[in-house]
Amino acid sequence: MHPCRSDRRRDTTVVLSGSRHNRSDGHASASDARSTPVFQPAGSSETHRSHRRQPDRRPCVRHTQSDESHIHERPHPRHARLPRRHRHSKRSALHNGFQQRCILRRPAQRVHSLSGSLHRKALQPSARLHSRDSAHSSLSVVYLMDSDNHLNARRPEVIIEANIPFIRGILEPVADVSYLEPERFTPETVATADAIVTRTRVKCCEDLLGESRVSFIASATIGLDHVDLPWCRSHGITVVNAPGCNAPAVAQYVFASLLSLPDFGPLEGKTLGVVGVGNVGRIVADWGERLGMRVMRCDPPRALAEGATGFSSIEEIAAEADAITFHTPLTRTVDCPTFHLCDDSLLAGMTHRPVIINSARGPVADNEALIRALRDKRISNVVIDCWENEPDISRTLLDMAAVATPHIAGYSRQGKIRATQMAVDALTAHFGLPATQWSEKMADGAKATISAGLIAASYDPMADTAMLRRDPASFERLRNHYHLREELS
Repeated sequence: MHPCRSDRRRDTTVVLSGSRHNRSDGHASASDARSTPVFQPAGSSETHRSHRRQPDRRPCVRHTQSDESHIHERPHPRHARLPRRHRHSKRSALHNGFQQRCILRRPAQRVHSLSGSLHRKALQPSARLHSRDSAHSSLSVVYLMDSDNHLNARRPEVIIEANIPFIRGILEPVADVSYLEPERFTPETVATADAIVTRTRVKCCEDLLGESRVSFIASATIGLDHVDLPWCRSHGITVVNAPGCNAPAVAQYVFASLLSLPDFGPLEGKTLGVVGVGNVGRIVADWGERLGMRVMRCDPPRALAEGATGFSSIEEIAAEADAITFHTPLTRTVDCPTFHLCDDSLLAGMTHRPVIINSARGPVADNEALIRALRDKRISNVVIDCWENEPDISRTLLDMAAVATPHIAGYSRQGKIRATQMAVDALTAHFGLPATQWSEKMADGAKATISAGLIAASYDPMADTAMLRRDPASFERLRNHYHLREELS
């Protein structure tokens, strides 16, 4: 038996619609057949035979032990009642025809591997309980299926990193929510959670989640290098992020930083190398062209998939660009690894003494190599927002860089709202909870009105640089309590 997954259960989203039954003997008559709920895979019209509903068993929870595997139920053929907190008016929601959004939890299936060790088998995709009756959603309840295939009602438990903005109060109507500082995410604190919402400071891996029942992780940021994706996939944990949520803010940061450098001069006519042309890199490249720059794009995976036209090699960019900005994910094992992509070898080929900008991930650029390149005058300046070993950053590079900020390039108000929206929407969809109505929807920022003057007036990176230099040890505090700036619109 896998040592960390002995009690793990898998989540399956279901909709349970209440209906009245006229028989109390535990068997449905022919006239009841149309109204008896059955399990179906989401989007399928065929009955999932292995998960038929137990006849006339109503969930009535009697907690005898804290462990969910020991929850017992008693059948109530006609007068089943939910726990008091889930009653609607004075009648059982199940007998009042109110549609309930819920999660069906079943014991994970166990299968033997060729080596003889016991592992968990991922369950089939989401299934739904259907019945003839349906009405508006009035309750949000998680249902836990015990070893006797009985359902027990409770709400999903969600743990959220405390520093994520614009999320407090959003999920409370439909889930049991708690907020923790990143350092308080431990195997003990997440053991009973169904989902966690984090940023990059919480490392989501077997050490943290091995004994938990977490089935869903939302990263309210674009990056996923803090999540052990292979392990999560192998254990049936859904992982989502917020791609492109901060793209306009990062573009604002890149060009405001270039405009703040007295030796760089006007942007028009300069050559900009964009390494990594995904959600963020696309907007950076677009803004560069709109500002009159010649833009060279480097993205080997895209060039392989779409053809080489329009793309340059990173060596070509190193030889020709006046500024090189990195917007790649952090990868180590794929065909195009980005760990230390900007290293001594690449920096040695930079003939135009370009400005190097890293607002992607810290280890994308070898920080010690940047220091050597500055000393040897192979590059003219460094703009660095993402560092190796955060928050214990290199004080030498902090002193030498032209712009040095505490990982806040994407920290705009609009970007944070986008990230929270994307995380919450994915979570509610995963658990079948009612969709959240947002009072403010954010545009993607690609069509913002821009000019060198507007960008320079909208953000001063030198102010953030001065604050970090005054107190480098406050890196994390400056980041967590950053005054979110406004994007260009």
